[in-house]
This record gives sequence, C-alpha cells and structure tokens, in this order.
Amino acid sequence: MIWRALIVVAGLFIASVAGAEPAALAAVGLLDLRGKAACTGTLIAPDLVLTAGHCLKASEGERSFTAEDIAFRPGRSPGQPRPAPVPGALVAVHPIWGFGIGPRGMRVAVDLGLLRLDAQVPADVARPLGFGALPDVSERLLIAG
Repeated sequence: MIWRALIVVAGLFIASVAGAEPAALAAVGLLDLRGKAACTGTLIAPDLVLTAGHCLKASEGERSFTAEDIAFRPGRSPGQPRPAPVPGALVAVHPIWGFGIGPRGMRVAVDLGLLRLDAQVPADVARPLGFGALPDVSERLLIAG
C-alpha cells in the first residue's frame, strides 16, 4: 500500500512525502533532553532536526538547554535494531518564540526549533524528509511528528 506521509511539528504542517512506506518514517524520532525522551523531531537534512521550539527551551526557572543536553534518536524501521542517539551540536529556536515576543496565541505560529547534530545520520538508518505539496482531499494519509 502506498501512503502519503504528513509531518507535523507543533501543530504546523511541515512536509508531505508521496509514496512513503512506514519504514521510511525513521526520519521521525525522539529528542532526548538531559537523558529523558521528551519530544519528537524530524530529520530534514542528514545532520538537521526540525522540532517544536518549546521542546528546546527549558521551563521557567530551569537552566536552559544547550546542544550538549540534547540528542536525536532516529525512529526504528520495522525489523531493524534501535539506532544509536546522535548528540546535538547547535540549538536554534525561532526568535519570536524564544524571546516570548507578543501574545502566546500569536507565538504558537512560530513554535519552531532546529537541532544541528554533531554527526550525520547515515542514510541506511534514516533518510531526511523533504518538503512537499499539500495532499489531495481524497488521499490516504499517515500523520507523524
């Protein structure tokens, strides 16, 4: 069966992948924040993960996250062993979200963050997902993120 996968980050449509089989969704993985699985992220380049900005900012009163606090654990394709986590190298949060500019309801639209990885995720572990067109109304969808 052929699927179209939709990738959603913080409620925002990010990518559409035509012909994706569930095994191709290994690009959607977990972010480990200080050793605890906390959020999902999507591999959009071999060393770049897109996630929600709120996933990369510590709660008020806590020490802010640095790249060293975060690792990306790619998803597992069926029948494959769990991939090793890849450490973060650099964190970036959309500035309007990160600095809390404007009403919270307005900031939700820019709740985006990027994690540059310390190494590339090998293509045989997870392939980055590209950006695509919106699906047709009648298409069968698999939503991940």
